[in-house]
Amino acid sequence: MGLGRYVIKRVLVAIPLIFGVLAVNFMIIHLAPGGPQAMYMDPRIPPEMRFRLLENLGLTDPLHVQFYKYLSSLVRGDLGVSFFQGVPVANLIAQRIPATLLLMGSGLGLAILIGIPLGVIAARRANGVSDRLISTLCLFGYAMPAFWMGLLLLMTFTQFYHLFPAGGMMTIGAPFSIQDVLWHLALPVMCLVLYSLAGITLFVRSSLLQVLRQDYITTARGKGLKERAVFYRHALRNSLLPVTTNIGVSLAYLLSGAVVVEAVFSWPGLGLLTFDAVLQRDYPVLLALFLVFSLMVIAVNLVMDIVYGLLDPRITYG
Repeated sequence: MGLGRYVIKRVLVAIPLIFGVLAVNFMIIHLAPGGPQAMYMDPRIPPEMRFRLLENLGLTDPLHVQFYKYLSSLVRGDLGVSFFQGVPVANLIAQRIPATLLLMGSGLGLAILIGIPLGVIAARRANGVSDRLISTLCLFGYAMPAFWMGLLLLMTFTQFYHLFPAGGMMTIGAPFSIQDVLWHLALPVMCLVLYSLAGITLFVRSSLLQVLRQDYITTARGKGLKERAVFYRHALRNSLLPVTTNIGVSLAYLLSGAVVVEAVFSWPGLGLLTFDAVLQRDYPVLLALFLVFSLMVIAVNLVMDIVYGLLDPRITYG
């Protein structure tokens, strides 16, 4: 099977998966306690007017009718209108996507650039001082919640040392500049890097140690190759293959972490939009965001599978 047919097959398989995700998200959101009426309606409003407002929002129909209307609008490319802001949801998401891509791309990229060398150092010096120090720090970072890490960074670098701003993407009232954006980006990226660095480092270390036990590594050493050549030319290259797949899996955790990080640092991306929509019971925005997150995870996993096959010639798209 060629690459094109493989991609088409994966996309077709993803369609029922996306439908299932939409159905589950729709049921969970609408069955959760509370609702838009509790957020936007004064309890002193007469019941007749309250019912009319709910009817205008489309919340008086049975759930299956609401779900059918939602799918019909989705097929036409209509993500709905925000209950709270009264603007198309597609516009809200389009405004927030660049900020999230900047934050997640920077965080994941730095985590990969730092995590792989740290994993290599830990594997080369297994059970040594460096390995134990790196593993201990990684386990500490892996166990620390993202919101707690963000609060610690804010207290340290904003309240005590005043090195970075407390939140936002740009200084209010100041002209746009790349330096200003990077200044505001520093702490959120640092939090995301610490959040995802531990997993990548430990996975690289584990994968390398497993490869070093293989028979072909023993054969390479028996042929008289230098240990440096055996490690970097044979072991490291093959150990990074499963790491490629792990990076795709890490994106799902990074998305959940980004919601918390953006809320802590007031970063104007999809994560902060999700946090606000949950508090406001803004159903159309939540459903659209969950759909976007699901599509991002499916697309990244597909790309990782393709990259894995290109890196390993033993794998065929079948």
